[in-house]
Amino acid sequence: GTNTIDTDYAEKLGVAVRSLGAYSTEDVANHTIALLLALNQKLFIHRKFIEAGFWSYQKAGEVKRLSSQTLAIFGLGRIGQAVAKRAKSFGMSVIAYDPFIPEEVADQLGVKLVSVETIQAEADVISLHLFANSANEHFFNRDFFKKLKKPVIFINVARGSLVDEAALIEALDEGKVIGAGLDVLESENPDLSDNPFLKRDNVILTPHSAFYSQDSLNTLQVQTVKNAVAILKEYHHEI
Repeated sequence: GTNTIDTDYAEKLGVAVRSLGAYSTEDVANHTIALLLALNQKLFIHRKFIEAGFWSYQKAGEVKRLSSQTLAIFGLGRIGQAVAKRAKSFGMSVIAYDPFIPEEVADQLGVKLVSVETIQAEADVISLHLFANSANEHFFNRDFFKKLKKPVIFINVARGSLVDEAALIEALDEGKVIGAGLDVLESENPDLSDNPFLKRDNVILTPHSAFYSQDSLNTLQVQTVKNAVAILKEYHHEI
């Protein structure tokens, strides 16, 4: 993404800025589903009780079958679509909010485009795949969480700026959010010494690693060089 770059000023300076496309779509989608499965099946809670000497599935509490749940995707771009396909393979109902995606794209996926209000009423799982910008900063705030009609699993593999962390903590404390899988936080270098998301059985943090596989990193590096070469060729062609 280019959300951390002043693209207007870069253009004034004659600095070319290009975003890199689908080098890690598969990896981020898989990471999303991994977080969903781990939270829904309460794998880390089971591990905690087993390490404490308890061998009982009942210790972790209730588990809902995935095929009985509705996944709501915010941002039905490449990654959102890949997540939708994977979720459909588990039998989940999938709805999405994305005002920029043609309805026929969603129809082909078997995904219904809906309003934010419908998601707040129907979602069991919410997964974020939005581009971050000034218009959607803290889109997921106290007001958003207060309007949820059902307790949800909340997954963010997009950008930390989308979520008001204090509001999410409050939603976790109140049971509005029953599980959170967060690959990103508001800070790219969060203070882990006193982070309110730590030491919670129903929160999984990963260090902005959803994009990563050896394959995606190789593609990232090779495509970056190819982009630079293409930009230079374009520049020399213009002059």
